Amino acid sequence: MKNSEFKELLKKCFGKEKNDRYHAIAMLTIYGFFLFILIAFIRISGSNNNLEQNLSNTETPSPTATITPSISPDLENYTVSGNDINYSYSYTISYNGTSEVYLGKKVNNKEKFTFIKDGISTNYAILDDYYLVFENGTYHITDHPSQFFKYCDVEKILLMIENEIPIENSETVKYNVSNLNLSSIFQDVLLIDDNQNNLIQLSFFDNNLKGIDLDFSHYISSIDGKTENFTIHMEFADIGTTEDFEIPIS
Repeated sequence: MKNSEFKELLKKCFGKEKNDRYHAIAMLTIYGFFLFILIAFIRISGSNNNLEQNLSNTETPSPTATITPSISPDLENYTVSGNDINYSYSYTISYNGTSEVYLGKKVNNKEKFTFIKDGISTNYAILDDYYLVFENGTYHITDHPSQFFKYCDVEKILLMIENEIPIENSETVKYNVSNLNLSSIFQDVLLIDDNQNNLIQLSFFDNNLKGIDLDFSHYISSIDGKTENFTIHMEFADIGTTEDFEIPIS
């Protein structure tokens, strides 16, 4: 279109002697152009917002392999260290048709529990790694109640799975731990060096560690050569709310 023709068209659309028909067409064209720009801007803006929202709502999965095992007061971070340990527990050790039950609680560096075996109950405590037995109203130093109780050491259990590859689902995480790994943690001598695997399973509720199940049958058998099955079931309760207690020593 020539300049003269374009100028003449502008006069018909917007000049003093504008043509109503040309003016209406021009205004519709202008409005349509701005409407197109507005719609395009809204769509682009909405897409960006949705993208940002999706990114903000996307949780990066934390593989169980990178979990730092530990027990805190709420057992959420799984740490057993420092001066913030506070929970009650129930441990059941089963082997060759025999059961040992431990009902206790732990606050910081002290622990007390009731040991039940063959229908007989005995009260014990642990203070600074010393075992104490309760008799005549006070505690005094004694030997450990059972050769197997040391395998209920939560700190050592969680330590040994730090570098193990887990098998996990929504409620449990399982680990296969070799005899050599266990012996290095518990300082046992293996009579049978077959290095078989043993099962450690962590159970969760509301993202908190609530229980540990161990099947150390291969491991204990490689130590004494006679134990055919050996399992431990551990449950935690009153996490962070267990009341403090005294250990009166004679």
